[in-house]
Amino acid sequence: MDLTSKVIVITGAARGIGRALATGLLEKGAKVCLSDVREDLGNKTENSLATTYGHDNVLFVTCDVRSEDQYKHVFQVAKDKFKHVDIVINNAGVCDEENWEKTVDVNLKGCIRGTKLAADVLRKDRGGNGGMVVNMCSIFGYQPSYLLPVYSATKYGVFGITKSFAAIAEMKENGVKFTCLCPGAVDTDMITDEIQQYRKQILNTDSLMSTDVMVQALFKLLKDNDNGGALVVNELNQDKHMKYV
Repeated sequence: MDLTSKVIVITGAARGIGRALATGLLEKGAKVCLSDVREDLGNKTENSLATTYGHDNVLFVTCDVRSEDQYKHVFQVAKDKFKHVDIVINNAGVCDEENWEKTVDVNLKGCIRGTKLAADVLRKDRGGNGGMVVNMCSIFGYQPSYLLPVYSATKYGVFGITKSFAAIAEMKENGVKFTCLCPGAVDTDMITDEIQQYRKQILNTDSLMSTDVMVQALFKLLKDNDNGGALVVNELNQDKHMKYV
């Protein structure tokens, strides 16, 4: 897929994987609407990326994905500035087993909300040009984790909503595709010391993937352009790395 002048909306884009994806897309000539609940950090990220890639190509809008009104506002502002939207990446997520309701609200409900709203923006019969929705899943979206049962449950839901929307004939007819990325452990703030201890004990490794690996995975996903594709990203397991499930 030629990304030149494509307009991409990314949630959870102030740091980590989201910021890395935004940077990679801008390098390919895309225009990016960043959104995140962290307003101060989001503004700093916008200014940093705009300095490098041009203020006409970068936009930040504050958004808590638990709010439908805020999510709608992101799409409206993006369309006002860039005139259209081509790709939506539902990346916002948390990992908090104690505050499990927040984890469900952000990871699962937020993704469902973002998927439905993105479909409305992209579908041709509602003024869009078609496009792709990319949902951030996890390897724990298709295999369980006893350390992170709630997080895993939310990602199972993300996997399911992505595959299910991809099967809707009405979406296919209106040019909207749905895909997801299923990464292993990536070097971000989400990986706590507890998680690292677990990985070392159970997996005999504490190595983490770079966010650059996720950028390459996104490019593969967009190039393959496969509706319903769920791409596993786990360079620590070469048998499954960059494989569809």
